[in-house]
Amino acid sequence: MTARCSLQVEDERNTTELEWLPLETLSIDSEDHRWSKSEHVYYQFVRFSIYCAAVPACALACLALATAQLGTIGSRQSGILYATYTLFSFIGATTFLIQRIGSRGAIVLGQILFGGYIALFWMASMLVHTSKGSAEISAWLGACLGGIGASVFWTAQGVYFAEAAQVHCEQSGRTIEESTSLLAGVFAFSFLVEETLVDVLATILVKVGVPWALVFLLYTILTIIAICCATTVPIYPRHALENRQNTGCSKALGAVNLLITDSRTKYMIGFNAAFGFAGAYLNSFISGQVIPKVFHDTSFVGVLVAIHGVTAALVSLCYSRMTSKAPALFLGSLAFAFVAVPFFVEPDVEKNWGWGHVLFIYSIHGVGRATFEGPLKAVFADLFPRETDAAFTNITLQNGLAGSVAYILMSRLACVPSTTSVGSFCVAYQDGTYHDIGRFGCIVIGTCVASIVGFARVLSLSQRDSHTMAKGTDRLAYRNDLDSQDELVHELQEEEDNGVHALD
Repeated sequence: MTARCSLQVEDERNTTELEWLPLETLSIDSEDHRWSKSEHVYYQFVRFSIYCAAVPACALACLALATAQLGTIGSRQSGILYATYTLFSFIGATTFLIQRIGSRGAIVLGQILFGGYIALFWMASMLVHTSKGSAEISAWLGACLGGIGASVFWTAQGVYFAEAAQVHCEQSGRTIEESTSLLAGVFAFSFLVEETLVDVLATILVKVGVPWALVFLLYTILTIIAICCATTVPIYPRHALENRQNTGCSKALGAVNLLITDSRTKYMIGFNAAFGFAGAYLNSFISGQVIPKVFHDTSFVGVLVAIHGVTAALVSLCYSRMTSKAPALFLGSLAFAFVAVPFFVEPDVEKNWGWGHVLFIYSIHGVGRATFEGPLKAVFADLFPRETDAAFTNITLQNGLAGSVAYILMSRLACVPSTTSVGSFCVAYQDGTYHDIGRFGCIVIGTCVASIVGFARVLSLSQRDSHTMAKGTDRLAYRNDLDSQDELVHELQEEEDNGVHALD
């Protein structure tokens, strides 16, 4: 059952669901922009994707280099950033901000905070060798700004994407599922390409003798330009994402409430956890330990990251043409699982690994990354059309918490080679410590299995709900939690069995 395009228009007294009005009658932003063709909506979203993806691309480049450039200060900075990111998502402050300033306003705010993180990272890189205390202050303050910025930006980007998909759906005559697939692919492709270009640019500049401090200054300048450009993207008509009669506290805690009351949100935890754990495995173990051991040169990491980004971008283009997201989600889950498989096949990385192994791992992780950046977010937009801000906050909450736990486990899962039960799966790090990579690899694969099982359950629930809606009941719309929906389905079945058709 495909979804039609609808809009909820609000006034001060009530909320009424209406069909989408023709765009000729809608005023978009104060300048009264009017679009009559879906191509215009598509072009505007492409422009939005290019402007907005540049800032997180630069921020992720700094995050990847934190430990290498700042040492222990950088590792602590990354931990503070993830903790702030997760905490801000948990308390639901992003949801409250979107309700107050709109999705575009929240995106710009998130970019500004991201910019503060990048600028302070640049300052810390210049101070780390001359004034350690000042470098710590800059790095840790930047981490707080970056964590809050990431929470605000990614949630608001998801809401803006859902609003744009609604407009594109009406103008193009497509189903909402087709519009979300197309636009999710556009943003994922733009973001991944820009992230790759930023990494390649840094590698080239450093190779020709440009100091890292100037590279981070360049990132800061690019961020300022992108923020200015982002203020020019259109503001779409806002639909009522949640009941506006709620108190401010209820709005802020909407993400937690959705996680508790809607089983579909809980079943999606698996994929977000798989992304977080597979990412920690790739960054901490493969990039941080395997590459130096196999190639004796860390500069190859930049090349492999570029290959990872190109793979993810190309896969995103393929995903954008797919109406059904189910194959993409299952493929992405399998891709994250196969990131850990080569180690179990040949655990002696120093003797047996070569280009083939690392190229496979970075490429297959790119497939999973493309799934996270595109189809996963499209699925959340499809599942929660009236609660997109709370839904996308759940993505940041689940992913942030999983990433935090994963990085902690990577450093805490110690082992002793002579007595460990996993034998050769106990790996010596460059600093002389031993880590149980076999156990962590099992956790990565386990989260991927949970992702497949969980999404299969979400599909089952969605098909059941579509069947119930087709029977002509409107009572389901007033029951927001899955337990109540289960009760309604049971009632309908009993009525059907008894020959009672009392639905309005």
